[in-house]
Amino acid sequence: MALNTLLATFLCTLVLPVLLFLVALKLWEVYLVRGRDPSCPRPLPPGSMGLPFIGETLQLILQRRKFLRMKRQKYGYIYRTHLFGNPTVRVTGADNVRQILLGEHRLVSVQWPASVRTILGSDTLSNVHGAQHKSKKKVSRVV
Repeated sequence: MALNTLLATFLCTLVLPVLLFLVALKLWEVYLVRGRDPSCPRPLPPGSMGLPFIGETLQLILQRRKFLRMKRQKYGYIYRTHLFGNPTVRVTGADNVRQILLGEHRLVSVQWPASVRTILGSDTLSNVHGAQHKSKKKVSRVV
C-alpha cells in the first residue's frame, strides 16, 4: 500500500508536469510551423522563440542590455525572437536598417496590431499602402 502511494506521489509530482511541459513544447513547435507564410520561399532568420506563449519577454525585461548583447553575439544583427506575445524579427545596425527603410513595401510591409487598426479604422491613411495610400494622401493635402 505504501509503495502504491509513493509511486502515485512520484508520478503526480515529477513525471506528469514534465510530460505536460513536453506536450506544450511540441504544440508550440507545431504552432510556429503552421504559422509560416507558405508564399514566402525564404527561411526566417536564425533565433530562438523562447517559452510557449511567453516567448523571451521576461528575459528582455529582466536583463535588457545583457539579453540584447547575447542575442547579437549569438545570431548577428538580424534575428528572430518572440516578444510581448508576437513573433518578432529584430534588425540592428545602420546598414541593415537603411536597407529595410529604403525597401519599404518591397522587402517588408508595415502592419499595425489589430487593436490599433480597430481604433484607427482599416481605411485610414496609416493602414493603407500603394496606390490607395497615394490617392488618400493627395486628397488629404487638398482638404
